[in-house]
Amino acid sequence: MIVEDDAFLRKVYKKELEEPGIETIFAESAEKGIALLQKEKPSLVFLDILMPGRDGYDVLAFMQKDPILATIPVIVLTNLNQQVDMERAMQLGAKEFLSKGEIKVGDLAKIAREHVT
Repeated sequence: MIVEDDAFLRKVYKKELEEPGIETIFAESAEKGIALLQKEKPSLVFLDILMPGRDGYDVLAFMQKDPILATIPVIVLTNLNQQVDMERAMQLGAKEFLSKGEIKVGDLAKIAREHVT
């Protein structure tokens, strides 16, 4: 599952993940992401932090309150790159914190496979 408010990035991520056969679902906001999490129980979440309204930290906090959702690995994929941002995400249960400016989109499928058993 990918929670990302940028339509262009959702399209790019979809292509990169579905080409090697990774099924993806998308949410364009934290609110929709929370609703999809409850319904779909995905095996992995790529999560943006900066979104209008509720943010990715809200999604992480919500997931930690649910014993089933708390077991889903979350990879934060954001434009934030400060240590304090990474620490907050990791304290809320993120498995990795990746900066959009430093990650190659072509590596998303590899990263996904590393976290899904």
